[in-house]
Amino acid sequence: MLNVHITLQQLLESREHRVARQRLILDRFGFPLVSVTVVQPGEVKNNSNSRFLMAIARQEIAAKLQESGYQILWQWHQNLATGPEALYSVKTDATALKSCCIELEEHHPLGRLWDIDVIDLDEKPVSRDMVDRLPRRCLICNADAHRCSRSREHSQDSLTDEISRRVSEFQQLSKC
Repeated sequence: MLNVHITLQQLLESREHRVARQRLILDRFGFPLVSVTVVQPGEVKNNSNSRFLMAIARQEIAAKLQESGYQILWQWHQNLATGPEALYSVKTDATALKSCCIELEEHHPLGRLWDIDVIDLDEKPVSRDMVDRLPRRCLICNADAHRCSRSREHSQDSLTDEISRRVSEFQQLSKC
């Protein structure tokens, strides 16, 4: 399962399973969800970098939610061939939860490498603009990330290299 090349079909099926899992947890607990994946371009979604990124994300999300006084009602994580995933049902308002998660994405050294979505009870993601925040920035040039992604502004290799650089830098600083 680790370092396996996946197909587009597998990736799409994984997203369908994630949405179904989200729906079940929303129905079961009746509170918004935090859905976490990592930024990992290419056909290999489960590798040492993605597993490391998810491990740190899980630690930081749990700490941030606790620091913010939000109760985690349920949590789940798994290292899938399509990449590591985590879900949290959190007892709070969805917009407050989104603001909390954006703080992590914007201020943690690895935050830009995490894709932290907040899913409201209507099963829709809470967008950054709903909480008056700017769109996510590109890893390479700091422009709007969606624009760069859609236009394929940067090569997959340059994105992967930047992710590896950031992970390595964080690991080196963590040893100090």
